[in-house]
Amino acid sequence: PTANFIATHQEGGFAPDSDGIAVMDFAVERPTRIMRIAYPIELGPLQIDQFAVRIEDYGDPKRVGEIGANDPRFEKGRILVSRRKGKGKPDLLTRIGRDQIAHCSAITYNLAQAEIALACAPTTE
Repeated sequence: PTANFIATHQEGGFAPDSDGIAVMDFAVERPTRIMRIAYPIELGPLQIDQFAVRIEDYGDPKRVGEIGANDPRFEKGRILVSRRKGKGKPDLLTRIGRDQIAHCSAITYNLAQAEIALACAPTTE
């Protein structure tokens, strides 16, 4: 459900040839695919533009779709209007990988304001 919500609202799709495995508690393995999003989710200076999505055990990612060659959603500086619309109440749980925040030195939770703050060095991309 989370992948469908993010893909619908951030123009996402599965990257070709991105099959992987996530190892869960008790050594349970789940198949994954990498979903890229055209409109990154911004957490302060950090931009999240891809997620590993579990594809078989919970929910159905069929609305995510595939990213084709030369997909206009991923061209820098281009704005694409589509008719994609979310349905139902989303399950908004996602996890950000350690590799995506490795350059951050602190995470601060402000529960009263429902805010997460990151202290991060600039990335070298």
